[in-house]
Amino acid sequence: MAITFEHESGQKEGKQGASLFVAERPEKLITTKQLVDLPVSFREIVGEVEQGAELVYAYNQKPSSVIIESTQKEIAAVLQDPEILQRQLAAIDDLVNRGELFPAEKLAKNLTDLFPQCASSWGKLSDVYYHQGRYPEALDNIFKAIDLDREFDAYHASAAYIFAYLGDSRKAKEYAQRCLDCGGQSAEVYALLGCLAREEAERDQYFMQAVDLDPKNGSICFEWAVRLEESGEFGRAIKAYNQAYELGFRDPEIFMRCGNIYLQTKQFQIAIDCFRKYLREVPDSAVGHCWLALALCLVGEYQKAQTETHLAKLFDPGGKDTAPLLELIQEQIEKSPKSADLSLVGSSL
Repeated sequence: MAITFEHESGQKEGKQGASLFVAERPEKLITTKQLVDLPVSFREIVGEVEQGAELVYAYNQKPSSVIIESTQKEIAAVLQDPEILQRQLAAIDDLVNRGELFPAEKLAKNLTDLFPQCASSWGKLSDVYYHQGRYPEALDNIFKAIDLDREFDAYHASAAYIFAYLGDSRKAKEYAQRCLDCGGQSAEVYALLGCLAREEAERDQYFMQAVDLDPKNGSICFEWAVRLEESGEFGRAIKAYNQAYELGFRDPEIFMRCGNIYLQTKQFQIAIDCFRKYLREVPDSAVGHCWLALALCLVGEYQKAQTETHLAKLFDPGGKDTAPLLELIQEQIEKSPKSADLSLVGSSL
């Protein structure tokens, strides 16, 4: 089916009486089979109409738009081709990767309407909800995918990640293990199990398996470093943080965490360097300025500490995130030989 449009905005009656939206300055003629060949970024489902065509598709390509009308039956017939369906699923991934979650949701919902017995459709919709932070909805849809294909390891992995974000460690571990039982060999799943492990030996075993599977994944090294830090294994944690950074993991949190480790191990000058690197990346971090101020106090740089504390107050006026640190800094100042001249907090804070 091919439909032409008037070259102006307004309404136009379809052949069967359906009211169709008419795009501004449409310049193209399109057939149903051409639907799947247009760039997915142009696609937006406008909605259903009461009569005539069951679906109206819009392709928003500035400065003009292309609208096609086709019945749901015709679209389903075209999309039954496995290669075409795979292109639609890949298009959802592409939209998610570009952060275009709203059109990705629309496209995924359309596939679940057309193919309710296709596990991949529900899996993609779950993935979109997951990236939107809508975890309960993501969980509902991944369960629908699992019901349709219980042997596909990736669905169990997705359920594990969702449970982890919902704070249900027991269920997260259960579904991560199901993923492995289905033959999955995902570095991220082993890393998740490492994060959930209670015993240090079990934790290290899972993380080593994750690193073996994906030795260039800096995110996995970072997660391992966080768990090592939390268990007080500071030397190993620093090594893992450095490895993560060398592998391209560039989250500024690395500098903050390393700074805290060096502070706890009384390597104050190195801690100062780490906090300064962090603040170069996140200059408006009140907590970062507080940690730097504390480290400066511990090497006797009280005047510089005072400057950092005033910056912390500027970025966190109510002290919501910094009050405990400010109290700790004041304790250090009061112990200093020049505390009478360097009252950091006092009435000014």
